[in-house]
Amino acid sequence: MALRSFSHILTKGKEKVLTYWTRFRLYVGGEKVNAWSRNCWHHDERTGTAMSQTPPCYVLDTSALLTLIEDEAGADQVQTLLEQAKQGEVRLLVSFISFMEVYYISLQERGQEEAQERLRLLAVLPMSRVESTEPLTILAGQFKAAHRLSVADAWIAALAQERDATLVHKDPEFEQLEAVVKVLKLPYKKNIP
Repeated sequence: MALRSFSHILTKGKEKVLTYWTRFRLYVGGEKVNAWSRNCWHHDERTGTAMSQTPPCYVLDTSALLTLIEDEAGADQVQTLLEQAKQGEVRLLVSFISFMEVYYISLQERGQEEAQERLRLLAVLPMSRVESTEPLTILAGQFKAAHRLSVADAWIAALAQERDATLVHKDPEFEQLEAVVKVLKLPYKKNIP
């Protein structure tokens, strides 16, 4: 079921979103272990241990976020992933750079008020924002050097590869990476002559 209006998205996502994909400390048998959530580990906050069964992990590209917000073809698939994430059935990640892209695209096309409202939406959706790290910087740089990608797409693809996640997108630029990054393609926009 696709959401029909931006305000409906905002209304459905008011609960506080927990960030699961930050550095955390596990205590196993009294021994402190530092772990990076490289492949979408989920920390069970009730028991303080890592869960052995991790749900599938997805990275939402900026195009997937805009598909949902603007109720384009494929919005129902993104909505389904969000509902599954809310139930703990999947993990959703978004690169820090997608927040900037949603903001600047919205600012150019819809104005300041709408751009701010869309950032507020992203903050309450059941997904985790992933900031830059040195290993992610190196991987993004390698993608950018080896492929004809925008800087933002290099960061997003690097995140998907680093976390062994499926990249959800509707951007033809990612087709060249299908051998190294798992993808879920949303319907591409049709060219209007």
